[in-house]
Amino acid sequence: MSPNQKNLKLASFALMIVALVGIVGGALLFASPALAGAFWVPVDVTFGVPVPVAGAAAVVAGALCLVTGASGARVANSPRDVSGLRALCAVLVVVGLASVLLGVLSGEAPWVSVLIVVLAVAEIVLAGRASDEVKDR
Repeated sequence: MSPNQKNLKLASFALMIVALVGIVGGALLFASPALAGAFWVPVDVTFGVPVPVAGAAAVVAGALCLVTGASGARVANSPRDVSGLRALCAVLVVVGLASVLLGVLSGEAPWVSVLIVVLAVAEIVLAGRASDEVKDR
């Protein structure tokens, strides 16, 4: 396994761990905003979006993140065709940004969703590097 494949696998495992944290944080925010203090940063801006909606968006982003991380870990073993992973990561970036936006509009900024977006972009880059490396052989 090449260093690029190892980096892709590590990023995928990190994505899965962050996904679990995001799912738990979103579920706590959905159930009771008072319980989710560690997962969300209060923001003084509110635009009337209900807090449970932001929690539900975080759960959806976390679930998609878990699927994307598992797919990335699988693709890291043989990265010949990474188009499916790139598509999943692109969807994850959009869903993660929507989760961040809904969170901010509800008055709770989700740091976990920001981390999900950053890791999804890193996953796209690492998948491309691993794929290019295998194609050069």
